Amino acid sequence: KNHSLVWAQLGSANEGLGKYDDAAADFDKANALVPTASYYVAEGTDLAKAGKFDEANATCPKAIALEPASGATCWKNLGIVLNNAGKMKEAVVPLQKATEADPKDAQAWFLLGNALSATIDTKQVGDKMTYIIPPGTKEAYQKCIDSNPSGPYAAQAKAALDGLQSLDEGVDTSVGKKSKKKSS
Repeated sequence: KNHSLVWAQLGSANEGLGKYDDAAADFDKANALVPTASYYVAEGTDLAKAGKFDEANATCPKAIALEPASGATCWKNLGIVLNNAGKMKEAVVPLQKATEADPKDAQAWFLLGNALSATIDTKQVGDKMTYIIPPGTKEAYQKCIDSNPSGPYAAQAKAALDGLQSLDEGVDTSVGKKSKKKSS
């Protein structure tokens, strides 16, 4: 009756040791005995930390099927691991799913804004460099602020929004241009 708990505890121990492949395998064994949302979340997080992102993505729907509220945590954990691995573009989809699952999670909105900001592109138009800000970037930061105006992410989200506003104006890239003088 307690075998699944023993496997989950072993998974937690391996996770603490940084043995993410082993931890994920242990949580998988626990789920094989007694499927549990929190075990799937832990398994997915450990798979992501082991660099197995496709396999990690497959655990969130299993967790959600058992406990719908676990979806926000599962997707956010995957987004955080991808973010920490510098895979910002790949972090966008899990973080979008996390904010869909829990629209009041200020941290998830902030992380989504950061992931989208990391994908900002540029385009030269005449003598001006313009920035292509991905759709939803400003909205993610604003929803972070709206979700928890006095929380730990609100000031950072406000600063990010201010920075994005300045990017909207573009940057003059002309060099050494002299203004034309009127002839008399």
